[in-house]
Amino acid sequence: MRDPSYVEKDYDDLGWTIDDPRLAADDAWALTAGGQYDPAAQVNITSVQVVRDGTVVVITGGGVALQDVPELAALTEGWAVGAGLSVLDLMR
Repeated sequence: MRDPSYVEKDYDDLGWTIDDPRLAADDAWALTAGGQYDPAAQVNITSVQVVRDGTVVVITGGGVALQDVPELAALTEGWAVGAGLSVLDLMR
C-alpha cells in the first residue's frame, strides 16, 4: 500500500521499529505492532511492515493453527524483513 503518513519517528517513539542492518542499507525501515520483533519467530498475525518512501509492504500470517504447520516454520520475522525489501525493490 502507499501511505505517506507512515513516518519512522512516530513508530520509533512507540518502540515499534525494527533494528535490522538490511533496512538501513536499503534506505528503508520496518515496524512490528507492539514492538516485539524476534527475527527467529515465525510470522504471525501482526508480523512485519517494511516501509520505503511511503510505500508499505505488510507480511503477516493468519490462521488458527499457522504456527503448528511445520512447512511454514521457515517463514520467520527476519525472513519477512528480507521479503519486504525484495518486494520494494521490485517496485522501483
